[in-house]
Formats: sequence, C-alpha cells, structure tokens
Amino acid sequence: MLAPAIYFSYYSVQYDIENPVCSVAPMRKIILAAFLALFSAAALFAGARWAFHGRFFQETDNAYVKADAVTVSAKIANRIARVAVEENAYVNQGDPLVLLENEDYAAARRQAEAEVAARKAALESIRQQITLADAKIADAAAAIKSAKAQLTLKQLDRKRTADLADRNVAARQSLDQANAGVENWSGKLESAEAALDAAKAAALVARAQKDEAQAALKKADALYETALLNEENTVVRAPRDGVVGNLAARDGQFVSPGQRLMSLVPLNDVYVVANFKETQIEGIYPGAKATLELDAFPGEEIIGEVENFSPASGSEFSLLPPENATGNFVKIVQRVPIRIRITEAPENVTILPGLSVTASVDTRTGDREAPVFSPRRHIEESPPISVAPQEMNTAG
Repeated sequence: MLAPAIYFSYYSVQYDIENPVCSVAPMRKIILAAFLALFSAAALFAGARWAFHGRFFQETDNAYVKADAVTVSAKIANRIARVAVEENAYVNQGDPLVLLENEDYAAARRQAEAEVAARKAALESIRQQITLADAKIADAAAAIKSAKAQLTLKQLDRKRTADLADRNVAARQSLDQANAGVENWSGKLESAEAALDAAKAAALVARAQKDEAQAALKKADALYETALLNEENTVVRAPRDGVVGNLAARDGQFVSPGQRLMSLVPLNDVYVVANFKETQIEGIYPGAKATLELDAFPGEEIIGEVENFSPASGSEFSLLPPENATGNFVKIVQRVPIRIRITEAPENVTILPGLSVTASVDTRTGDREAPVFSPRRHIEESPPISVAPQEMNTAG
C-alpha cells in the first residue's frame, strides 16, 4: 500500500515526502540574478557617490580638539593667603585667582615711598641752595660794579689833587686822602670779585649736587615702582578668559616664581588639529570647508574651516626625530597637522580639548592662492603701563 504523497509548491520547487527530489536550478538562477542586480546597484551607487562626491573629500580620524591653555604661575615668592577660585570655574580676564600674603611687600612699598619723599626733599633743598648762590652771584656782581665806579671816581680825584699839589695849590694832606680813597675802593673791588668767585663756585657745587640728587630720585622712583609692582603681584590674576583646570594651589602653600598654580583653558576658543597623511594634503587649502564629528557625540555634525598648515610633519617635532640616513631605513607615511577653525556647532555638543574627532575636508573649496601658513601679524608697540598711582615729577 502506497503512503499518501503530499506536494508543496514554492517558487517552482516541488517536494515529495516519499521521494524527496528537489529541483533547485531555477531558484539558484533567480537568487543569483537578484544578488547580481543588488550588487550592481550598490556598486553603481558607490561609484556614482565617489565620482560626484567622495573623491573630493579627504578624511581622517587622527584628529583632536585643541586649545591654547595658559599655565598660571606667580611672579613672586610668598605664601598663599587664599585661593580665590574653584576647580572648573569660569573666570574673566583680570579676575583674582590666588591671593598671596602681602605684608612684607606692602612694608617694602611704604619704605620705598618714604625714600622717594626724602629724595624729593633733598632735591628741593639743593634747589634752594642754587637759588641762594645765584642771588649771591648777583649781589657780588653789583658790588663789583659799584666798587669799580667808586674806584674810577677816586682815581680821578687823586689825579686832580696830584696836579693841584704839584702847583702848590692843594695841600699835601689832600693828596694823601685821595690816595687812601683809591686804595680803599681797590680793596673793596678785590673783595667783591672774591665774593663773586666764591658764589660761582658754590653754585657749581650745588648744581652738581642737584644732578646727583635727581639721579638718586630716579633710582628711588624705580625702586618704588618695583615695590609697588611686587605688591600688586601678590594678587595673581587671570591672563585671559577661560575655565580653571588642574588646580594645584592650596591655602597656606609656599610658592616660588614660575611655579604652576593652575591651568586656564579658553573653551570659547577651541580648534581642531587634524593629522592628515602626506598623500592626502594635495588639494587642501586654507578656507576649505570641513565637517567634524566628535567620538563623544556621534551623529552630531560640526562645521569648520581650514586655517593653516603646520610648518613640518609631526615626526619632526618629536623628542627623537627619525634619522633616515641610517642603513635600516623603512619608509613610513608621514602625517601633517592641519589646523581647523570651528565655525558652527550644535548647542548640545560640548567641545572639550583632547576629544577625538573625525575630520573630513572638501577639496573643492578653499583658496588656492592663500598661503598655507598664517601671515605675519604686525604687533603695534604700546607705551609701557605705569604702575604708580600718580606720576612723579623728577624734573628739576
């Protein structure tokens, strides 16, 4: 007795329970044709995408967010009275960060201020001496003029008296008196001339002392400014806007000049450094548009713009640059750091220095005539900042 046979039909394939014979040739052809069609479509799409889009882009995942962090340190040595900020706090330029004990520097400033006052008083005294010497010079000159006039008059009187005495008209006593008058005014003239020489010498000495006093006053002013600057440096201020990080300062700690107290990270001025292979940089120029994606925020697109190139590959700035003149040379593809400025970023994306980035640059954009290095910027000279509360007049 034959067992009942059940047939299933699916895509021209028949199964017989009693005789499991399968005809798969038509199915294989259909699957192969479908696979080839899908593969051809995918290849066509990929080829079209590469031809019209992908070949114009250079991409690397060797990129990182950077910021020009500032190391904050003290300019003078002293003990910390109080740390005025906390870790991860945002500060503005000029905000106090660390307060050092300032009693010693305040005392030094007061001492320097007193020295300036003393030097000013000494200079004023010398100026008065010069004024007095000039007055004595004027008096001596007037006395000389008067003595010369009187001497001339007495000499004329003596001559007339001598003539009269020779003719026996005048008495001999009158001639003696005339001679005595000439000798008297001659002595007075010599005294006036000596007084003039002494006054001039005193004036010269006083003016020399004035020069020394002015130099001493300038030195005292400089010491005062130094003391005042040291006192101001007991307050360590933020050199720029940023967020406090790596805070190492503690209350009561003794610090030395140049010792790191904290770092200041300008999160409002971050950028990306993308290390492209040397075979990728052809066609990348300043101004080229870049698409950035942080590993911390996948799917969030950040827009950037190429700013400039590094002057050398990354290996040239390593601690031990490669020496390719040796016999065991192995060629390694070098990477060139390219700086990318961030122009647009989603509000929900927090861009922190050190984060990994995937950077893609559109080589169809950019200025081919622009220099790959930043142009030299002219820094205008500014007048020195006066630290004194008011100008000190040292002119005399």
